[in-house]
Amino acid sequence: MKAVKKTCSLIGDSGFLLPFELDREDRARTLRDVIFQETEKAVLTEHHRFLCGFTAGVDLIFAETVLELRRKYPDIALESVLAYENEATSWDECTREHYYRLLGYCDKEHLLQTQFSANCLVKRNRYLVDHADSLLTVSDGLLGNPAQAIQYASVQGKHVVRISPSTLAIQKIS
Repeated sequence: MKAVKKTCSLIGDSGFLLPFELDREDRARTLRDVIFQETEKAVLTEHHRFLCGFTAGVDLIFAETVLELRRKYPDIALESVLAYENEATSWDECTREHYYRLLGYCDKEHLLQTQFSANCLVKRNRYLVDHADSLLTVSDGLLGNPAQAIQYASVQGKHVVRISPSTLAIQKIS
């Protein structure tokens, strides 16, 4: 009997909220390693489709990780879930170029709405949870959209793995 392929959504705190600079500190490199290990565990448990919210910060690390793992596991897919069309226009040029380059490697793109609205990020995270079997997140789980997504995923009975950006501890929530 063939195993059912599952979907994993990836949600992270914005790079602006993390307690260190993503590209400069040792802890950032360690965080990348932990994200890689947890994402590969998802692949090894039959997750072959990865949905990513593509915000600046950890989401782009998730996307890079899936693309790196795709070299070893060519049957995995990366799909972007964009909250609104011009989200990256206000980002610094380097981050914006990186974002567009990574988008070019996605297998599929989901654009949820064309214009920003007060609840567009919440809608994106709900989409990520609703269309996945499990959730991998980097969040201290206290405030903000990732915390709401973790709570929503738990209520929905989804398997949730949370990586703390402060301590790098891994917590299985459900």
